[in-house]
Amino acid sequence: MVFKKGDKKIAGRKKGTPNKKTSLWDEFGDQMMGDYADFVKKYMKELQDAGKYEEFMKHYKDLLNFFKPKMQSSQTEDVTPEKLTRIEIVEIKDEKTD
Repeated sequence: MVFKKGDKKIAGRKKGTPNKKTSLWDEFGDQMMGDYADFVKKYMKELQDAGKYEEFMKHYKDLLNFFKPKMQSSQTEDVTPEKLTRIEIVEIKDEKTD
C-alpha cells in the first residue's frame, strides 16, 4: 500500500516527539551547560593564565560555534544598468517647523 497525500498517519513518532538523536543532543547540551561548565571555565582560565593564547583561542572559537552559529556568507551579483532601480529622494517639510 502506497501512502498518498491525505491518508491518515498510522505509524512512526507522534507529532512533536523528538527523535533519539535530538534527545541525546539536547541531553548533551544540558550537561555542557550544567555539569561540565565549571570544568570548561577552569580549563580555559588555566590556558589563559599559562599564556597559551593560541590554544585558548582555538578552543574558544570551537565552543562559540555551539552558541553562536556561523552566519551564511553573502553573495553579490554583478550590477548592470538593466538591474538598477531608480531611487527618488523627496524632501518632506514639516509644517510646524517651517
